[in-house]
Amino acid sequence: MRSVLTVISFTLINWSLIGQNYVGLVSQVDSVSIGQPFDVDVVLQVEGNNPSGIIDFSTIDTMVNLMYVVDTTFFNKEGDIEILDGGPYGVTPQSPGVDISNLPLAASGGNSTFKGTIRLAIYDVGQYRIPNPRLIINGNQVPLPTSSPLITVFLPDEIQSIAQDSLAIAPIETIIEEPLTLEDFELPLIALGILLASIALIYFFRSRRKDPSIHEAPEVPDPAHVIAVRQLYELKDKELWQKGEIKSYQSELTHIIREYIENRYDIRALEMTT
Repeated sequence: MRSVLTVISFTLINWSLIGQNYVGLVSQVDSVSIGQPFDVDVVLQVEGNNPSGIIDFSTIDTMVNLMYVVDTTFFNKEGDIEILDGGPYGVTPQSPGVDISNLPLAASGGNSTFKGTIRLAIYDVGQYRIPNPRLIINGNQVPLPTSSPLITVFLPDEIQSIAQDSLAIAPIETIIEEPLTLEDFELPLIALGILLASIALIYFFRSRRKDPSIHEAPEVPDPAHVIAVRQLYELKDKELWQKGEIKSYQSELTHIIREYIENRYDIRALEMTT
């Protein structure tokens, strides 16, 4: 059925384009899986019996993905297409231009025609119109009627099933409860220990401040006779008697005796006269 449609397409093209320059593509399939090779028939018609010029297949490198406007997240803006086999045209990705004069053209009604098949592969999912090659004669691009085949590229069945499974919502499973272990209480126990230790330290220091029995021992003064002896030695070291300061010597000696009596017998001797 596909071959019949291809023959009918070629017949209609030749009938409608008598006396016109034409380069058209007819895909032998309308859908392929990603990366699957497919054949495209290239129909060439040029005015004149011995034409010269170039067929430029570089236009095929740029194919707009028609599904990109529908979903910019999943689809790429342009498709990655590769020429796997240039067929009788001899076109390659490195040499996309083909010299018409090198093709075995067939003369018919003042025109030269040629039909050949090339093999392509598309590596991006989406929908594309394969651009027609350009026809360049005498350095000028010849305006051509538009006839771009539409082809859909899809994921293989095995990949689609995996993608659908990965996107499907899994059923809700019951929660498996694990038995509690000592490790489950490790952090709470450490925190509780630190808290109790802090409370104990705070209570200890506060209780020490409030306990009246805990205080520094008062300083016990020296006995009266120890103070008096110490003062007498200090008076002796001054040598007031030897220096002739007899009055000062007697005054300090009297003061020492008064202070001793006051400290020893609790009599206010310092305020009394000699």
